[in-house]
Amino acid sequence: MPKNSNEETLGYGRGWHSYYTETPNELFEEKCTLTPAQTLIYIYLLRCVNEGRNGCVVWPSYATIARCTRTSRRTAIDAVSVLVEKMYIFKRNRPNSSNNYLMNHPTTSKDWA
Repeated sequence: MPKNSNEETLGYGRGWHSYYTETPNELFEEKCTLTPAQTLIYIYLLRCVNEGRNGCVVWPSYATIARCTRTSRRTAIDAVSVLVEKMYIFKRNRPNSSNNYLMNHPTTSKDWA
């Protein structure tokens, strides 16, 4: 029995729909050495995944990554470089186009090696 009339509506709050980005819990464990900006950019790249359509490959430009994460283009480039180095993602350069990124689960990165 609800204690007050608002308690019934507190489940998910207002405005929640079925669209969301699933984020691996491992990003919040001590083993994960990503900075907040690197974590944000990794989560944004996960948001771009549509397994039914493109598997785990995504291809946003650095400008798009920066705009959508409210960071600078330089921050996006630097974060992607670290994500590649730590094996959170694989990057394939495409001439005259944005890069392809293959998303890896955090437990396959160097942080868990």
